[in-house]
Amino acid sequence: MPVSETRDAQGFRYLKLRQTHGGVPVQQGELILQVAEDGAVLAVAGRPRAGLTIGTTPSLTGDAALARGLAPEFGAGTPRYKVHEAPKLEIYTNTDGSPVLAYRTAVEYVGQRGFAFEELVLDADRGTVIARLPRMHTALNRSIYDGKKACLSTGSELPGTLL
Repeated sequence: MPVSETRDAQGFRYLKLRQTHGGVPVQQGELILQVAEDGAVLAVAGRPRAGLTIGTTPSLTGDAALARGLAPEFGAGTPRYKVHEAPKLEIYTNTDGSPVLAYRTAVEYVGQRGFAFEELVLDADRGTVIARLPRMHTALNRSIYDGKKACLSTGSELPGTLL
């Protein structure tokens, strides 16, 4: 299924194609083609998933899978979360390489580990969380010095003025 098409300054077209299985998009099943002005395919990047035999009818709705997946975050409390992207069905490739029918969604919530804004991949039949992809990243507090445009000789001196 065509996803996008762009053209560069030299006139080459780049077509992005997504694999589907039973009408469901396959994550990591994309191809990008570089095509010359005359239609000749110059390069192909990516690899579709071969031999998919997974079913495409989920046991749970996207909302039910999300509620089940987030339940452990709230313990006995009432789950409260904000959905930024509604659950969408896809075929996800597990870390062991096996395909799983899943929902992908983006949610924000305050759970047992504090505030989270994550993209979640949820098993479409069990509602368990397969993958968490943070959309909010944390960083350590670091001190930054201007360096006084000089190299350090021993590493024991402070590198300029604290900014």
